[in-house]
Amino acid sequence: MIGNYLKEPDKYLYGVLNNKEQKIYKNQLHCSIEEAVLFAREDLIVHLPQEITVFIYKRNRIIPSECSNIDTIKIFELLKHSDQILSEKNNFVLSNNKMSSVFSSLPYEKMLELTHIINNFLNDNIDTTGLYKVGEIFGEKRLPRDEYLKYI
Repeated sequence: MIGNYLKEPDKYLYGVLNNKEQKIYKNQLHCSIEEAVLFAREDLIVHLPQEITVFIYKRNRIIPSECSNIDTIKIFELLKHSDQILSEKNNFVLSNNKMSSVFSSLPYEKMLELTHIINNFLNDNIDTTGLYKVGEIFGEKRLPRDEYLKYI
């Protein structure tokens, strides 16, 4: 199982364990073992441990709409405050009929449609190249000193 990361390295993220703190160096993961070792370079040179542990995590694609938390409730909250925004920004005076009550008359299906349109727009227009979501831990690899020094 652990050998799969060698065949498909672009599906994983790597982090070197800081032995003193027992966590990944500065909580940063990298796209290759070499990058992860280089990131921890200064500490590794000072302490020269006999071996280091590299944690391997599955790498998932970031989908902007999943991160935005835009749903029908958020859209309704935004629309609900539109009367205040309109009056503050444009000196627009509303009658007793508040804009929020106008927007609240939208059927739920239309709110879902608006949510779908906004989320599709985010997915189509936000470039997530080089950004990844950390998946579950895949495994760990121990590198002896002579092996990790090749990366430094």
